[in-house]
Order: sequence, then C-alpha cells, then structure tokens
Amino acid sequence: MAYYSESSKKATLKYIKDKLKQINVRFPKKEYEQLIKPLIDRSGIPITTYIKVALKEKLQRDFPGEVPDNAITDTDNN
Repeated sequence: MAYYSESSKKATLKYIKDKLKQINVRFPKKEYEQLIKPLIDRSGIPITTYIKVALKEKLQRDFPGEVPDNAITDTDNN
C-alpha cells in the first residue's frame, strides 16, 4: 500500500484547489448504463478523456479558429 506524507497530501490538495476546476455532469442512470458507458468503454479510453476530446471537437466546430488543438488536454494527467 502506498504511503503519502501529510506534506505531500497538502501539496496535492493545494494543486487541485489552485489549478483544476471540476465540472459535474449528470445523466439519467438508465441512459448512462445502457448507452453512454458501454459505448465509451468500447472506445478503450477513460470516460474523462473521452468527454474532454468530445468537448474540444465540439468547441472547434462551433468556434472555428478560436480553439487551438492544445487548448484542452486529452489525458487525465493534467
């Protein structure tokens, strides 16, 4: 089991608070379980990454030239 010091935990929480924004999205349970999750699972990428890619693609279509390719990080490690 991994051990994290209190200072490491404190630094991580500060980073999350200062650098990240969490956005909650709610779907009807049936819709998520029967449609969304199975299809995203088949894509082979994490759901968060899938949503970020989809969001970036939609913004680029809706606002051509305003959203650079590197505007939204496609991985969960940002």
